[in-house]
Amino acid sequence: MLPKLRRYNTQHRLWQRGDRLLVAVSGGPDSMVLLHLLQQEPLALRVAHVNYGLRGDASVAEEQLVRDYCIRHGLPLDVLNAPLKEAGTTGSIQMRAREIRYTWFENLRTQHQMQAVATAHQQDDQAETVLLHLLRGSGLTGLHGMRPRQDHLIRPLLSCSRKEIEDYAAHHQVPCLLDASNREAKYERNRVRLELLPLMETFNPSVKEALAGMADKVLEAEGIYAIGLRRLRKKLLHLQGTGQAVFTAALRDQPYAKTFLHEWLTPFGFREEQLDSLLPFLQQPQPGKWVESAGHRVLVDRKQLILCPKEAPVVAAVAVATDTKKIVLGTSTLHFTTLPATGFKLPADPAVHCLNADRLQFPLLIRTWRAGDYFYPQGMKMKKKKISDFYAGLHLNKEQKEHTWLLFSENHLAAVLGHRIDERYRIGPGTRNVLRIEHTVR
Repeated sequence: MLPKLRRYNTQHRLWQRGDRLLVAVSGGPDSMVLLHLLQQEPLALRVAHVNYGLRGDASVAEEQLVRDYCIRHGLPLDVLNAPLKEAGTTGSIQMRAREIRYTWFENLRTQHQMQAVATAHQQDDQAETVLLHLLRGSGLTGLHGMRPRQDHLIRPLLSCSRKEIEDYAAHHQVPCLLDASNREAKYERNRVRLELLPLMETFNPSVKEALAGMADKVLEAEGIYAIGLRRLRKKLLHLQGTGQAVFTAALRDQPYAKTFLHEWLTPFGFREEQLDSLLPFLQQPQPGKWVESAGHRVLVDRKQLILCPKEAPVVAAVAVATDTKKIVLGTSTLHFTTLPATGFKLPADPAVHCLNADRLQFPLLIRTWRAGDYFYPQGMKMKKKKISDFYAGLHLNKEQKEHTWLLFSENHLAAVLGHRIDERYRIGPGTRNVLRIEHTVR
């Protein structure tokens, strides 16, 4: 097995001579064989063992076995006792245990300045992982299973079968203990191992090797796929406000529309059924519709699908005093200047609002819109208009509405910043002072 391990390392560049590796060792055959093999390489090793206390005396025996082995071979050892109770679903226990150990492994790796954490996942584990991903409806990324290297985590035994490992342990008399819980069908992975794979082996006795081989091919193909996807993202996506967007016309007649939406949106927590619900809007947009994940929202605009963070405005309201010069509100920055009206000329820049300062009552208030807000848009001869109708006329989407700021003098709306001032606060012949507001969006 050692030549096979070395070939795998050469192929995937998992370590170099003299590297410092943290080896995760449970006391089972896989991890004990991994440790035994790595001891024959020119590496500096440190061992990490986690005891969850879930199996009573068996957990104690595994910890003691690892301790004895490390003492006998002069290996530094760290042990974490992290008792877990058999509460909730079995899946939740496994997820919690995984979270505990990988967080601890990374802390140890950083603390001891080690190049990587080595785990003992092997070929049979890879086959089980691929099947689990298939059963859950995984996309392309799920079909490659576990990567040989993932950041600082390496898996040197992915090319070795469970039988090869057990034969090696027996031949070299590597001490190890079998985990009896691996034979319990209450765990999903165990059911795949104990029930599904044996059935599949009646069709193909080498199904585990076939699945692991397919994972290797998909991993290589994914590299080519990623290059194409990066080009497609660069072509189709553009920045929009605080997020990014794609023009619906660019996707409308393309056969890869759903695949693109999957690759674009699933990293932000969107589900497949939500992606399906967006597809009709490529043909017939319905502005104002949206779907949400835990932290993001996709808005349907007249010509675009817009992805943005699902966040409240940075502040609910802010006061503007007579001496206020600058205010930052999320992605908006406001600059305030009071000037004499004599000789003043209205700028042509739409990002600049000029109001009759004589009519303003300080402190002013800035906030986002609320139901019932209204004003008298300049140029409409004192015709009252609800802000909701004004926004509809501008075709603002949900995100744009949430990031458009209103300026109030007492309880009167004086300006919709970035769009229009109120007729009551326009500069007239008798104006003595002007409040100049420059509104920029980064």
